[in-house]
Amino acid sequence: MLPARHRLRAAKDFTTTTRAGARRSRGCVVVSGYLPAGATGPARVGLAIGKPVGNSVKRHAVSRRIRGVMASLVTDLPDGSLWVVRGLPGAAESATLAEDLRSAVAAVRGAL
Repeated sequence: MLPARHRLRAAKDFTTTTRAGARRSRGCVVVSGYLPAGATGPARVGLAIGKPVGNSVKRHAVSRRIRGVMASLVTDLPDGSLWVVRGLPGAAESATLAEDLRSAVAAVRGAL
């Protein structure tokens, strides 16, 4: 579970991250990362898991899996950075979701 200080909640932050940030796709996840100039504080992560992923049960399962992986990665992310992880259709059945997510995060970190 992501600690409260690492959660991205404001719609403005989601919009800024997805529009102005670096984006990479791997398998059934898309990761967007943004590092504002002069950013301080902890890295924050938000999830976007839409209805194409599946019903409510599947979407929540995907969210839990993604949150678990991001919780282990969030301390290694740049301070003040904003991250949005979007689940794509097929994420619920993906056996490589964690590997795809780690790879996409590493690729975005390299682009920041």
